[in-house]
Amino acid sequence: MLKTLVINEPFVKDFCRTQRWAAKTRGRVLRAPDWLAYCTAVLEAADIDAHIYDFPARQWGMEEYEELLKAEKPEFVVLDSTTPSIHSDINCAKIAKKIIPDVKVIMVGPHASSKPEETLQNAAGAVDVIARGEYDYTVREAILHFDSLSSVLGIDYWNDGNPAKTQDRPLI
Repeated sequence: MLKTLVINEPFVKDFCRTQRWAAKTRGRVLRAPDWLAYCTAVLEAADIDAHIYDFPARQWGMEEYEELLKAEKPEFVVLDSTTPSIHSDINCAKIAKKIIPDVKVIMVGPHASSKPEETLQNAAGAVDVIARGEYDYTVREAILHFDSLSSVLGIDYWNDGNPAKTQDRPLI
């Protein structure tokens, strides 16, 4: 079974990647990472051993992130991205590769989706795949077909040291 961690990674206190205003709402609510939850459910339905971790909601930081990676030793890590947090998001990918050199990192979210080639280049090998747009089924296909990424629609990825791009995934 392909062990996968789907992570709303740490950034700054009360930062929320899933809403337009990236902080707690006026009602002091921290929105749940809906899209990451959808992705996790799609992975589970495909018999992938997937677990979601919402670090901001748990008030976990980088220390807990590193401890989780060491304890779980996943084959895949799915990381969210936004423009305000992109440098931290890429750093989380680098940390994952440092702790588990063979881990495959898939980045999702608005920043990576809108700037996939730039994100891959800035990550300098720490991010293996960018899933563009609505990513739940794209992530599933990338995990299940990691050895043949050119067949997966809606991704940018490294191909022999160069960024490559597949056709967009049609909306369902």
